Amino acid sequence: MLTSLATVGLLVAAAIYAVTGYMANKRAFTQLDDALVQLKQLFEMDPHPGTEKINNIEIAKEQQKQLRGYIEKAAERFVPVPPIPNSPEITTEEFTAQLNRAIDQMQRDATASGVALPPKYNFTFESIKRRVTFSTNSLPLLAVQLGEVKAICDVLFRARIHSLDNLRRERVCPEDSPETVPSDYLDRQSVTNELAVLTPYEITFRCFSSELAAALGGFGSSPYCFVIKHVDIGPAAGAGPEGFYGPEGYAPGMAPGYPGRAVPPEETYQPVPPGYSRPPYERGIYGRGTEFGVGTPTPTPGVRRTGPQPLLDETLFKVVLRVDVVKLNLPK
Repeated sequence: MLTSLATVGLLVAAAIYAVTGYMANKRAFTQLDDALVQLKQLFEMDPHPGTEKINNIEIAKEQQKQLRGYIEKAAERFVPVPPIPNSPEITTEEFTAQLNRAIDQMQRDATASGVALPPKYNFTFESIKRRVTFSTNSLPLLAVQLGEVKAICDVLFRARIHSLDNLRRERVCPEDSPETVPSDYLDRQSVTNELAVLTPYEITFRCFSSELAAALGGFGSSPYCFVIKHVDIGPAAGAGPEGFYGPEGYAPGMAPGYPGRAVPPEETYQPVPPGYSRPPYERGIYGRGTEFGVGTPTPTPGVRRTGPQPLLDETLFKVVLRVDVVKLNLPK
């Protein structure tokens, strides 16, 4: 009786073991089939992982290592512009003092380089300079932009451009107020991708071609990464920023409508229609004849120039330059 019970128990145990082994084998075969399907897919890929002779996986790892080396080497060309002030924890008092100092320094640098500025120009920080309190998150962003604006102005002043009309930057914090000074701000924002942050700036200035070449060369040779995105060149309406010589470039007191203005030749010596003659006492203003005197005397023909003629008679022109400051955004 005991022998029979032992036999039955052994048979049950054997059956359980067989069923368990069968299930394990079935799972193993399923995993093997999945691995074979994945292996087939890998071999059908282009490029495939490789064969016994070619190990594409190791080659890919080596190329990835080389790419990291190239990125690290290229990062040396993308030196970030130091913020002003450049400290881990920026306080309101520190930023305000550094802002006033930087603006004063840029104004003195412009004067030393012979660059005309608009009156009391604050280099896009007009609304910021008036404030006495800032949010904690605003100060680092403003410090970065102050450093970048100064770096841009340093290039322009070294190029000795004729005059700086305006600078525009993006709005980075609530304290930036386009409603107060709309000419200080752009409607564009920084662009961020996997590798870098591109911060836009727009510069309007007046210069000659040699000064423009010096400015572009200065941006190209700068230790910081400036990318010229757009250059718009047109005739300069005046000889300086509006407010310095006026909107049309006339010197103070010489603008149209003011006594003593300079009358253009085409206005003074207008042709007389056939059958008419100019009256000897023409009533007029500012350079024309009046009731108390004779009119402008008839011009005498000048001597024709027979010497060498200049190949290029360059005049002042206006430049609108769009520049991106590139800052790397690589993972550590």
